[in-house]
Amino acid sequence: MLTVFAALIVMTAGCATVRPFGDEEAVMNVVHRWQAATDALDVDAVLSLYAKEYADERVTTYSALKSHLERTLPAVASSGFRPDTSKVVVAVFGDTATAGPIRLGPPGNRLSFNLLLQKRDRSWLIVSSQNAQ
Repeated sequence: MLTVFAALIVMTAGCATVRPFGDEEAVMNVVHRWQAATDALDVDAVLSLYAKEYADERVTTYSALKSHLERTLPAVASSGFRPDTSKVVVAVFGDTATAGPIRLGPPGNRLSFNLLLQKRDRSWLIVSSQNAQ
């Protein structure tokens, strides 16, 4: 009887296991929210995904990032090309992560970039971006 009980516990243990929402999924969620906000031309929603200290080779302050987004989001929308996140790969290293490549533009002339993220207070924020190969 004890053997049967132990066997039932072992067999049902795998069924009861719930996979926790991991860092890779959380970072991918940021990418999906970024894509949705970009598609909606919602600058405030896009900015909510960025750290206040965001900087890259073109944009060095958060206010410059806001100005950049206000100029470029309508231009991207009018071009008819939405960001392509279908090939994004996430790599997590402790409290930092990369997500990319994100492609933007027409085939043959696409800009590809990676997002760099940091985990802060259990949330992931975009802290920079870099050109992807």
